[in-house]
Amino acid sequence: SLVAQDPRSLLLLLECRWICEVGRRPFVGQRQPLPAGTTARSLLLDIVTKLNEASGENPRNVTRYLAAALTWLGGGEKIAAEMFRELARDTDYEDASRVVRRHLIADQEGRPTRFDGRVEGEPRGGSCRVRLEGGNRQIVRLLERDFPRYDIAYGRQVRGFGVAFNFIGPIATPILDQ
Repeated sequence: SLVAQDPRSLLLLLECRWICEVGRRPFVGQRQPLPAGTTARSLLLDIVTKLNEASGENPRNVTRYLAAALTWLGGGEKIAAEMFRELARDTDYEDASRVVRRHLIADQEGRPTRFDGRVEGEPRGGSCRVRLEGGNRQIVRLLERDFPRYDIAYGRQVRGFGVAFNFIGPIATPILDQ
C-alpha cells in the first residue's frame, strides 16, 4: 500500500515490469516495442494509472502519454483520444519531442505488427485518417510524407504499415525492414 502512494517507487516498479515484458526500458529511444500481451498491457496500465494519481496535479507527460497509448491498445479508443487531446494541448509550444514516435505496436518478439487500412475522408494539410482493417477497426493518423509511394486519397487502401504513438496519438508509420 505504501508503494501505491509513492511516485518514485511506482516509477521503479513500472520500469522493472516493462523490462520483464519487453526487455528494454520504457522511455529510452524511439519506436520501441510495446508489450504484446493483453495481460501485460493491463498490468502496466494499472501501474501507470497509479503513478499518475500518486504524482498529483502534474503527472509527467511521458507517463500520461503511456497511459493514453495503453488505454488505446486496450480498446478504450474514445477515452484515449481525449487523453491524447489533453496531452497535445498541454505540450503544444512547450515540448518539441511531442511528435517523436516513442513506441509502436509489436509482436512477442518485438517485431512491428503490420496493419492494412483504408483512408477515411480527403487528406488535408498533408495528413489524413486511416481506419485499420481487422477486428478493432480503430482509426490512426497518417502523414502523406511518410508514404510517398502511395496515392493517398479517400477510400484508398494502405498496406503493411505499423502503428506508433506520440504525444498527439496513434500514427501510421512505415515499417523499416531490418
